[in-house]
Amino acid sequence: MKMAIQIEKLKYSYSAHSPLVLNMPSWQVVQGERLFLQGPSGCGKSSLLNVISGILPVSQGQINVLGSSLDTLSGRQRDHFRAQHIGYVFQRFNLIPYLSALDNVRLACAFNGQRPERHAMEAQASSILLSLGIDQDHWHKTSDQLSVGQQQRVAIARAMIHQPQLLIVDEPTSSLDHQSRDAFVQLLLRQVESTNLTLLFVSHDHTLSPYFSRSQTMNEINDA
Repeated sequence: MKMAIQIEKLKYSYSAHSPLVLNMPSWQVVQGERLFLQGPSGCGKSSLLNVISGILPVSQGQINVLGSSLDTLSGRQRDHFRAQHIGYVFQRFNLIPYLSALDNVRLACAFNGQRPERHAMEAQASSILLSLGIDQDHWHKTSDQLSVGQQQRVAIARAMIHQPQLLIVDEPTSSLDHQSRDAFVQLLLRQVESTNLTLLFVSHDHTLSPYFSRSQTMNEINDA
């Protein structure tokens, strides 16, 4: 059984004199798993995601993501690894408001170092936008002209355009009503099911857990 994420004896604090934020003896996520990780604000969820994606360096312990030991990589190497292998859907989507939906998606190719020919890039972006149900009429609207539901879909498209092996989704439903929240999760999972990627979905909302193949709380994995 291949592991997408494997953590051993991880300890993390923001400075030598601050308390531990993460204290994780052992934790694994199986490749291809759809994992829901739940916990309240301040429990270390964001710190864990930043460690897994290589934004924060690890000084104590081992972290292996998709076969790479992040604790042995330089900052530049972690940045390159993240751009190549990890997709990220942010809490407030983090779309660039003055760029069109199409350009927001295409920009992700530039960030991960891909330089496909423009026609190929546009075809790839167009295909994923269509698969997410975004009509062509909306592709050239700036993201701040789109509805929240359309912004969600563009954020998913941007995260998945480079076919990542690991998709991290960080509190994307916190500002949504229940109907919009459920629609977003169902749409995301349909898109994920068409691939073999690993999904790590993080939220404070425990009622979302039935959508996922496994559910854990931060208290179960973090002793800090």
